[in-house]
Amino acid sequence: MAMANSLSFPSINPDFFGQLDSRSPGQGEPHELFRGEEQFLSRRQRATRLALLNSIAPTLKRLLGQDENVLYATAAMRTPTFFQSAGLGALSYAFFQMALVFTDRRLIEIQLDFKGKRPDGRVRSFTWPHVATLKRGFGGFSFALTPARGRKQSWRLPLRGDRRLLKLLLPRIQDRLLGTGTNAAETLPVQHCPDCGVALGSDPKECSSCRALFRSSRLVSLLSVAFPGAGLIYAGHPALGTLNLLGEITLFIVATMLLLEAKGASALLPALAGAAFLFLVTKAHSVHLGRTLVARGRTETPERRARFKRLGMAGGAVSVLAIGSALALHGSLPKGLDHDLDFAVGKEWTGARSAAQWASFKDETTMRSQWTHEEGWRVSVLAYSLGAFESLDGFREDFSRGAARNGDRVVTEDSSLPAPFQGFRSIEAMTNKAGKPVVVINYFVYDPEGRDVHHLLIGAVPEQAAEAEAHLRGLLERGRWIELSPPSR
Repeated sequence: MAMANSLSFPSINPDFFGQLDSRSPGQGEPHELFRGEEQFLSRRQRATRLALLNSIAPTLKRLLGQDENVLYATAAMRTPTFFQSAGLGALSYAFFQMALVFTDRRLIEIQLDFKGKRPDGRVRSFTWPHVATLKRGFGGFSFALTPARGRKQSWRLPLRGDRRLLKLLLPRIQDRLLGTGTNAAETLPVQHCPDCGVALGSDPKECSSCRALFRSSRLVSLLSVAFPGAGLIYAGHPALGTLNLLGEITLFIVATMLLLEAKGASALLPALAGAAFLFLVTKAHSVHLGRTLVARGRTETPERRARFKRLGMAGGAVSVLAIGSALALHGSLPKGLDHDLDFAVGKEWTGARSAAQWASFKDETTMRSQWTHEEGWRVSVLAYSLGAFESLDGFREDFSRGAARNGDRVVTEDSSLPAPFQGFRSIEAMTNKAGKPVVVINYFVYDPEGRDVHHLLIGAVPEQAAEAEAHLRGLLERGRWIELSPPSR
């Protein structure tokens, strides 16, 4: 038999319960897996299957009982639950690749690694007398197993040849189902130790026979909360852990920016709520993903678990320090306005810090005061607090772009302000609501201590623009910083 010795896997005989049909194995031709294999699998598929079966052979030999016969073995993908799919996304099927071994007594499921080439963790079995139904899905692309006691399981079959053979084989197994009766049925699946093959109870912490430790769902949860990516690395997936680390760092930066940009108590609470929401969502996802992957049943040593416990404590300290630093940085930055502008004027100017006395901008929340000259000139004073990542130059660029978008023409823009004030001025030519040309003169005064920008503006017809600016400049020359004096509204 060509290459028959290359298979270290137990012999496969789909005809154990009787020849499947006229096309089924049993023709006596040379084979690698079973007689008649060429009718179901191509040469390349047989080579791939041969490598897979040899890789799972040691695991299977620990499980098979005396006189237990292998009917067929195939690669499949267990259908993930909704939450498993949500946690892993497009990777869900790659993480649920299985080798399925059909014997005359049971179905054995051996979990494979991400590449689907070797055993990786959990081993389960479903004994036929305790199975209620075994049905093929529509088109044979999948099949489902329903235990008499336990949750329904389903798998997808990627190869057409496997689907064809199981279509013939599964009816032969039907007669072996639920031989014990529903009341006497055991709960399926039965979980086995991947190291020694002994049957275990549900959610085992360690093997009762070889004392192998199973990776802890409790520890993976604590590690996921303590430090980004630590839980996934503990579960045995460093690539996913690194991606999780980068993702959580990005969200942490976003949350920190929300806090730094918050100005005043009214803005701080929404920022804290947003940061808390991001934290809870990312941590919930990390914990769920970590528990999903650690449930794959990999074992570990006591020394490895102790190392990760130390990593969890160190990572938790780093996380607390990072969060504390973000909150401390928020407290060290100015929030809201620190000062107002006041003007030492005589009888020619009248100031008003009450919205009820303003002739314009009454509904503008950034309005601080309004000053009226005895000749009728009116100067409005507004103020803007720069955010943690804003600068005067950036503010100036934003203002210029805004003027261009509105169709206003900037006549003059420079830094000509009366000493000791610093900032810039911008003179714009525009059209008012009545369609008449007007000139708006803007002086932007920067308060470096509070990182605020105070905006003085006056409007005039083009013929009186020079006179209007002279009044505005004269008023600013008498300006001084005072303690914050919020206007009444």
